[in-house]
Amino acid sequence: MQDAKKRTHSSKAVDTIIGKNTDLSGTIKTTGAVRIDGNFEGNINTTSDVVIGEDGSVAADIQAVNITIAGKVEGNVEVKGRLELVPTGSLIGNAKVGVLVIDEGARLEGQIEMVVKEGQKIVKQQVEPKKEIASK
Repeated sequence: MQDAKKRTHSSKAVDTIIGKNTDLSGTIKTTGAVRIDGNFEGNINTTSDVVIGEDGSVAADIQAVNITIAGKVEGNVEVKGRLELVPTGSLIGNAKVGVLVIDEGARLEGQIEMVVKEGQKIVKQQVEPKKEIASK
């Protein structure tokens, strides 16, 4: 857990913080980094990074350069760089990414589209929810 907490801190200065005991809805449009430790519903569009802390719960479509998810996100994400789901992270929605990192224990339900450099193929992969095996 300690390792996951360390990685949920962006190396860039965070310009917008939604605290642990905060509920917010609407649209965030910024050029700075965003960190969410509370509840947010709406849309996020930044030319920087987004970090969803372990206590963060987001129901939104997100566009960012990099996204690190340690909490819960329901919505579609578009990431020019790296999407990282740490062990406590959950993404329910589709993702368009440059790089995808999923740590053991993280949850992902949706379709992934990896966009690579020009001239190379776009890789599309659908991740199906794990089906429970009925015990006899």
